[in-house]
Amino acid sequence: MVSGKMNQNDMKITIRKMRKDDLTPVLALINAEGWEYNLVDVDRILEIDPEDSITAVSSGEIVGATTVACHEGRGILGHVVVKDGWRKKGIGRDMMINVIEKLDAKKIAIIELYSVPTAAAFYKQLGFRKIGDLMIFVGSVKTTKATVPSKAVIGDLKAHDLERVKDLDRRIVGFERGNIIEKLMLPNLEQSVGLFEGGRLVGFALGRLGGDTAEIGPWIMERPNRDDATALFMAAMDRLGNRKTFIEVPDENKIALQIVAESGLNPQYPVQRFVRTKLDVKPFGPGVMSYAALEYG
Repeated sequence: MVSGKMNQNDMKITIRKMRKDDLTPVLALINAEGWEYNLVDVDRILEIDPEDSITAVSSGEIVGATTVACHEGRGILGHVVVKDGWRKKGIGRDMMINVIEKLDAKKIAIIELYSVPTAAAFYKQLGFRKIGDLMIFVGSVKTTKATVPSKAVIGDLKAHDLERVKDLDRRIVGFERGNIIEKLMLPNLEQSVGLFEGGRLVGFALGRLGGDTAEIGPWIMERPNRDDATALFMAAMDRLGNRKTFIEVPDENKIALQIVAESGLNPQYPVQRFVRTKLDVKPFGPGVMSYAALEYG
């Protein structure tokens, strides 16, 4: 495994496990890249997985960070950031190798991340391959009452719906990520909606607020169609108020792309999905209308 201490151009860099008291400087590194995360976002990652996120430190200063959320044999790398002025010194690569070797030792079969296109070559050199594209939409929408199809009912999700949400997510996404669903849903029930048919949960969209912004995802449907998907999406947007909202939509999901674009949200950030694995991992199917978020997959 990569040593925790390295000398680069006479600079001593220590890579160590991320701690709670690292979160404020780590958040500053993340938002220096132009993202709009808040402390709750990064704290949630440590709650999901307190062991695998790391920081690169020099003389007590955090100069790099990689956040990781593992669940059921899959590791999601959310942020790989190096402070301006410390780049092109191998810190990013050393952090990546540290995380890869740690997850390999834990028998994590799939390591996944979401990258801007300009960083694709860096991840390919580390054994990652691209399996999909997505677009991050950003904006606000003044909602009216959504038109609800006659066969389906939009309703608030309650805490007792958690297991049904986990089960539907597992069936549509194809793997278990119940720990992430629980952390996203339960603190944000007022922003989360379900699509019910004959009393069955057949779709859901989890929303959450963060400072002046909001996010929707995951948005999952058992049998996606334009009417039901529109009703579910607009109901979720309505619960977020007129806030600046982020949503990550896979390029292969044409229904979701059209609905989100026509709602008034703007496509802003193209992102690529990469995996490092020996398994045959394919793009998500048509029931995955949006991702949870880049840091959760």
